[in-house]
Amino acid sequence: MNRRSSWLHAAAGRRITQKLSWGGRVTVASRGVVGFDAAALRTLRTAAGISQHKLADRVRLHGAQVAGPHICLYECGKRTPQLRTLTALASALEVPPSALLEDDSSFRLCRLRLRMGIRRRFIW
Repeated sequence: MNRRSSWLHAAAGRRITQKLSWGGRVTVASRGVVGFDAAALRTLRTAAGISQHKLADRVRLHGAQVAGPHICLYECGKRTPQLRTLTALASALEVPPSALLEDDSSFRLCRLRLRMGIRRRFIW
């Protein structure tokens, strides 16, 4: 499957699982990487002691087109980064890309919760 056809499948709402050079697997949908952990991004950024705009500057050095407001949207969970942006975020924070992904058990729990119609506000 070439790059264009993989984009078309993702745009059609299909999910594509790709094996990555760092040894992990990631599922990419039309709206970004499935299983992105917004809380992990905020935790890693604050632990590094950098602002959202400074992180955006570092991410741009790694080849992704990101502005400061994008980082805020990623951290709030309102937007999901594409695969290229995810790897650039990990490089900018000097962590493996898997550090920005939810582990399988929490992702499965989230899917189960959504299928059952249980909203997060009812759990907390």
